[in-house]
Amino acid sequence: MKTTLATALLLAAFLGTDDLAKQLRSKEAKERLAAVAAVREQKPEDAVALLTKALDDSDWEVVERAAAALGELADPEAQKALLRTATEVPITRVRRAACDALAVLDAQEAVDELVKKAKGKEPVNALQALTFVGELAEVAFEIKKLDDLATSDDPRVAHWAGRAAVAGARDGSGLGALIALHRNEKNGLVALCGGLDTVAAAPSEKNVAIVQGLALDPNAVDVVSLRALRAMAAALDLTDSAHNLGLVTSGLDPRRGADLAWMVLQRMDTSELESSKLAGAREHVLELARRAAGGGGPETRGAGLRVLERLGEEEDLKVVTALLESGAPRNRIRAAKALGRGFDDATWVQAVSARLGNEGDPTVREELCVQLGRRGLDAALVPLTTALEDDEWTVAVCAAVSLGKLNVDGAAQALATLTGARDWKLRGAAAAGYGWLYRAEAMEPLIELLGDRDHSVKRTAYEGLKRLARRGDVPDKQAAWTAWWEENRERFVFRHPADTEEEKQKYGYSDLGRPPTASDYRRLYESFDVLALEGQYDHIQDLLDGIEIPYRLTNASALQRAELHPFSAFFANCTGEVAGDDVDRLAWFVRTGGHMFASCWSLTNTVKAVYPGVISHDESAGEEVVGSIPIFPVDPQSRFLPGVFPKDVRPYFHLEGSQLITVDRPEVAEVLIDSPAAAQTYGNGNVVAWFEAGHGMVLDSANHFYIHGFEWMPGLKDADDFQHYALNHMGLEFDRWREIEGESYWRSKSKAAEEVPETCVFNFVTNFVRRYRAGLPR
Repeated sequence: MKTTLATALLLAAFLGTDDLAKQLRSKEAKERLAAVAAVREQKPEDAVALLTKALDDSDWEVVERAAAALGELADPEAQKALLRTATEVPITRVRRAACDALAVLDAQEAVDELVKKAKGKEPVNALQALTFVGELAEVAFEIKKLDDLATSDDPRVAHWAGRAAVAGARDGSGLGALIALHRNEKNGLVALCGGLDTVAAAPSEKNVAIVQGLALDPNAVDVVSLRALRAMAAALDLTDSAHNLGLVTSGLDPRRGADLAWMVLQRMDTSELESSKLAGAREHVLELARRAAGGGGPETRGAGLRVLERLGEEEDLKVVTALLESGAPRNRIRAAKALGRGFDDATWVQAVSARLGNEGDPTVREELCVQLGRRGLDAALVPLTTALEDDEWTVAVCAAVSLGKLNVDGAAQALATLTGARDWKLRGAAAAGYGWLYRAEAMEPLIELLGDRDHSVKRTAYEGLKRLARRGDVPDKQAAWTAWWEENRERFVFRHPADTEEEKQKYGYSDLGRPPTASDYRRLYESFDVLALEGQYDHIQDLLDGIEIPYRLTNASALQRAELHPFSAFFANCTGEVAGDDVDRLAWFVRTGGHMFASCWSLTNTVKAVYPGVISHDESAGEEVVGSIPIFPVDPQSRFLPGVFPKDVRPYFHLEGSQLITVDRPEVAEVLIDSPAAAQTYGNGNVVAWFEAGHGMVLDSANHFYIHGFEWMPGLKDADDFQHYALNHMGLEFDRWREIEGESYWRSKSKAAEEVPETCVFNFVTNFVRRYRAGLPR
C-alpha cells in the first residue's frame, strides 16, 4: 500500500537527522517529499547537505521542493548545486525554483556564470535562468552575441534572449538594443516581444519610458503594440504610480490610450497598492477612456466604452446614451453593450427602448433586444414584446430570448404569440425564451412545444423543461411531462440559477490553478449537450471519447435533423463546410444563446458564413501557414484562460495550413491568444479570438481542437522526451505524471499522444462552458 503525502508528512515530523537521511532514500516519492518538508521545517545542522543531495532525486517534485528549501536556508554552500539544477534539469518549474533560490543567495555570481553558459550550443535554459534571476534580483548583466541569439530561427532562443536582455538591463539599454534590432531585422520581433514581457513582469522607470515609443508607432504589429501597452501599464507598480501613468500616457492617440487604460484596469484588479494610489491611477484611466469614447471611429470609441462599462460614472452614462444616436451602426451596437453591461441606473432602459422603436439597422436592433434582457427589468417588457413582430427574424428571436430572461409578469403571454408561428425559428426562440423563464407559466407551453414537427424546436423545449424542473430523468414525451407537472405543480419551487451558489460551486474548477483533469471535465459537462460537426482534418470527438464526455455527431446538410438547440455547445471541426439551410440554423443557434466553437478552416466555412463581418481569415498570411509555434495569452488575467497557461507551462499550437485571424470589428471581438513566432513568420499572430453573437457566442482557433502534441513536435525521440514535453508544455501535473511515468505507451510517440492528449484548445473552450453553466457573465 502506497503512503499518502499527509501520512508521510506526519511521520517525518518526528524523525531525527539520520532517519531523515534514510527517508530521503526511500523508494516512495511521497516519503521523500515529506522528508524534504521536514528538513525545511527542522533545519538540522546538515540540512544543506541533505537538500543538496535531494537535488539529484529522480522525482522532479522532490527536486523542486529541495531547491525551494535551499533558497530559504540561503546558505552559499548550495550555490554550485543550484546553478547546475537551474540549467541542467529538463523541467521548467524545477529550474525556476532553483533560480528563485539563487536570487537570494549570490545573484551576481549566479548571473556571471549563467552568461557564460548562454554562449553554448544549447542556450535556452541559461537564458531562461538569467531571466528568472534577473527579474527577482536587480543585478546587471549583458548577453553576449545578443544579435545572433535574438534573431535565432528557434523561437525559444529568441524569446528568452529578449527576456534576459531586458532582465539584465534596468537602465533601458537591453530594451533599446532589441528595438533597434527589430527595426533592422525581420527576425527580431520574437525577441522584442519577450523583452516587453519582462518589462511587464519586472518594470523599471527607464524601461517603461522607452516602451512609449513603441506604443506610439502606428506601424507596429498587434503582438508588439499590445505588449508595449501592457508594459506601459506596469507603471502602476512603480513608486509614484499615478505620476508615472501620467507621464507614459502623454502623446498617445485616443485608441491606444483607451487600450492602455484597459491594461491598467486589469492590473489594478490584482494590484496590492494602497487605495489612495489606486484612486489616482483610476482618474488617469477614466480620462483616457472618456477621450476615446468621445470621438473617433468605432474601434476608438469601442475601446473607450470597454473601460467605461467597468468604471463609468453618472456623467459617462449621458455620453454613452448619446452614442445610441450615432450615425455609425457599430457605435450604436457598442454603446448598447456598454449600457447593458456597465450601468445599473435604469434610466438607460428608456433610451434603449426608444432607440429600438426607431432603429433602421437590424444588427443594431438585435443588440438592443439582447441588452434589454436583464432579469427583473419590467420596463423592457413592452419594447421586447413589440420587437417580436420585427420583419427580421434575427431581431425577433433575440427579443424572445430576452423576454424569458426578464423573468417578469407578462413575459409568458408575450412569448405565446410565437408558439404557433409558421417559421420554426420563431417557435424555437419561444421555446428558448421559456427555458429562461423560471415560472410555472412556462411549463405548459414547453410541454406543448415538445410535439413540434421541427427537431430543433422540440429539443429546445425539452432542454428548457429539464432546466426549469431540474430533472434529467423524464423522457422527451408530452405525456411524461404532463404527468410529472400534474403531480408536482402545487409544491414545486422554481429556482433561478442566480439565486443559488450550487451551480457556481459545481462548475468552479477554474480555481484549481491547473489544467482540468478528466474527472473535472466529466463533472463540468455532466448532462450538458455537445454536438460536433464532422470535419475532414479535425476530430474533437476523438478527444471527447478519451475523456469520456458524451457527444452527438452530425455532418454537413444534416443539421435540420440534428436537434440543434441553444442550451448546448456546437463544435465545427475543420474544414467545417456548411451551406443552405444549415447556415440559417446555426445563425439561429448562436443568436438564441448557443456556444459555437470553430477550428482552422471553419473560420471561413462556418464562422464567416454564419455571422460575417466580425473576424475573418487573414489571406495576406498565405496558405502555407505550417509549423509548431509557442502561444501566449494576450491578457494573462483573462477570465477565459484559467488552467490554459499554468505557471512555467508554455503550450504550443501546430499550424497545418491554418487560417490566422483578422479582427474586422475590434470593438466587439477579442483576441485571447497570440503568437509572436507566427507574427514574425506570417505577419499575423492572432490564433484565438471570440465575440458575442446575439445571446450566444462564437470562438475560433487557428489550431485544431484535437492535435497530438507529441507527434508534431520535432526533436522528441524517447519516453523521457515525451514526459518532459508533457510537463513543460501540456501542463501535466506531478501527481499524474508519477502515476503514469512507468506506462509502456511512453515508448511509442503515437500511443503516448493517444493516452496523454493535448487539451490546450479544449481547456479555454471549456472555460466558456463553465462560466455559462455557473451563471457567470461572459
